[in-house]
Amino acid sequence: AAAGAGMVTWQLERGRSGGRRMEKAVFARHAGAFLLAALVIWVTFFSSFFTHWRGLWDSIATYFNYLQRADGAGEHRQLWHYYFHILLYWKAKPFVWSEAMIVALALAGAVAAMWGRGIDEKHRPLARFLAVYTVLLTLAYTIIPYKTPWNMLPFLHGMILLAGVGAVALVRWARWRIVQMVVIAAIAWGGWHLYTQAQLASFKLAADRRNPYVYGHTSRDILRLNERVRDLMRVAGGAEALPTQVIVTDHDYWPLPWYLRALSEAGRIGFQADWPEEDTLRGAKIIILSPDLAEQADERLAEGYIVESYGLRAGIVLRMFIERELWEAFMKTRG
Repeated sequence: AAAGAGMVTWQLERGRSGGRRMEKAVFARHAGAFLLAALVIWVTFFSSFFTHWRGLWDSIATYFNYLQRADGAGEHRQLWHYYFHILLYWKAKPFVWSEAMIVALALAGAVAAMWGRGIDEKHRPLARFLAVYTVLLTLAYTIIPYKTPWNMLPFLHGMILLAGVGAVALVRWARWRIVQMVVIAAIAWGGWHLYTQAQLASFKLAADRRNPYVYGHTSRDILRLNERVRDLMRVAGGAEALPTQVIVTDHDYWPLPWYLRALSEAGRIGFQADWPEEDTLRGAKIIILSPDLAEQADERLAEGYIVESYGLRAGIVLRMFIERELWEAFMKTRG
């Protein structure tokens, strides 16, 4: 999208007053600086600050995986207008979500960029680049059947930048001061509306399914599970003394590896997708299981463990088996 936008902008600006500026912008030293910056960022971050060189290849190989997933197989297949549904009007009683102001201002910004009115001539090439870049990205993500809310971010950030251009252009298009004041007031009200939605989405409804950005979201219950494991870790005498097994079908255990990373660092946790050999479970102080393994667990672990339940995400409740002796020691600390 960036390459396409660059070429279109180049063609639009050639022969115009901004053409020489565009020609200067593509001199070899600028292209070299661009590539050098990209290379430094790629190597530094994907090698985990020069400690994991395999990450450089993984950053490329990941695209093979996403090319296979892009056909939208399964529950992630959505209609072409899915993203616009979220952006323009999403109703989940009693809430109505809308970022229509961003879309409307972005459209105004695109018109201003292509028309050349309402923005300074020296800023026109960048505005045109943003307009074409955003349109190409939006079309690409609309066509791809595989859709999730966070996949809007690549083109939504373009819309937001373009909306800034549109806001300035609308004020300049208004000839009379009173009209300008009305436009500014409307934009300010829209900004406040977006702010209140951001507060709801980020805090009060951060894990609520009425939030359009909550999609396969981790339950807040995972924080309770994490706190329980930390309490048991303290009772046991540290992560090294708390061997743990996580057995979840289809490896659907994320984000447990993140929350239980202290056990991973100590080499005291295993993650599996199928019921393991009995020797693997022998000595485990904690065993976390997906619900479909409950029957096997009840048969084999009932004697020496107590059980707690924690929600992982909608429809998935994990069962955590805690060694009875460890549990009794923990309960004494609560007395």
